[in-house]
Order: sequence, then C-alpha cells, then structure tokens
Amino acid sequence: MTADKGAAAGQAASGDTHYDPASRGCLAAARNRRTPAMPRHPVPLLLITAFATMPLAPCRAETPQAAPCAGIATDGPEVEAVRQLELRGARMNVDGWDLSDSRDFFAADFVGVQPGGGVTGLETIMRTFVNGRSPAWARRFDLTALDIRVFDCATAVVIGTAEAQPLSAAADAPAWHVRFLNVWRKQGGRWRYWANQFTPIAPGPGAAPR
Repeated sequence: MTADKGAAAGQAASGDTHYDPASRGCLAAARNRRTPAMPRHPVPLLLITAFATMPLAPCRAETPQAAPCAGIATDGPEVEAVRQLELRGARMNVDGWDLSDSRDFFAADFVGVQPGGGVTGLETIMRTFVNGRSPAWARRFDLTALDIRVFDCATAVVIGTAEAQPLSAAADAPAWHVRFLNVWRKQGGRWRYWANQFTPIAPGPGAAPR
C-alpha cells in the first residue's frame, strides 16, 4: 500500500469525511455528520442501504396534514358559506327569483313545515312560479339573528329570526316577526336548502308567506 493510499484509508477509518451538504439538502446536519467506515466483512445490501440512509431521516420535511372535517363548527369557511346563502335567500323574498335560481338553491327533496302544520315539497313551490319566475312577496325582509352550526362539514342547522314587511300590507304597517329553523345539506360539494320551519313570534300584517 502506498503512503497516499494509507493516508486515505486512515482518514476513512477515523471518520473525517463529511457529507456533501449540496447533495444531502441538510446543511446544518451535514457539517456535524461523518461518513461511517465501510465494514470489513460483507453485509447484506439491504442493511447497508438502510444504514446509509438513516442520517437523512431527521432532515425529511413533513407534509402538513389537513385537519379532519369532523365535529361541530360555529365559525370558519363552511359556516360563512351557509351564512351567505341565508342572506341570498332573504334577498330573494324581496327581489323574487327564477327557476334556475331555485333549482340551484333547493335540495331536490326539500320539505317545508308551515306554521299551521302543513308540509310543502319542492314541486309544490315550483308550481307557484309564473312564466318561470316567482315574484317577490316582501317589501322588506331583514335577518336579525343567525345561529349557524355545521356538523362534519356535511349538514348545517340554522336558527334565526327575521323581520318582514309584506307587499300586501301598508308601507307603515308593523313588521312581521318570525323565528325559523333551516337545515342545509352538502351535495356534490355544494350546500343545498333541505328543510325549513318557521313560526310567527309577534302579531304582524298580512298572511304568512307560502
């Protein structure tokens, strides 16, 4: 063995060879790690491979995991999405809406429970449309409270109150007050209006909307 080879062998045996930071991607760790000497006796290839890659484990970046969509939420993006739909629905009482709006808004199996106990399905609502449009029934419809709870990002329950002035009443007539329960269900990645029940909570003019 020549002197140069002996020096190189001694250097390898003493563990003075550093990992190349550029190739390993862990600069701080590379400065303090030394390459282990190769074993004198044959070692299975699988074991050598595992041993050679062990120093890289602490340097591996962890991929952030999305939080599971479980439990009850009272704020966040899903709650806000339902809130915006509630505001949209309130506005439709004043502006009216067409068939495309309603089919995009309602679940196909929507059910509404009226103050008198009657039950209304979506098809019954659709029959009230004239020339593909449902006219406005309220001069004013203001949501005064919304309590929104989203369950497992799939179902939302909304308890709210509203003040309305029907077009059938005089402009200076007292507002009509209601408390309502709305249920929303997520279908195909979109929230759909699934069920509704409302109750008048103060005397007001005009008939309840149907």
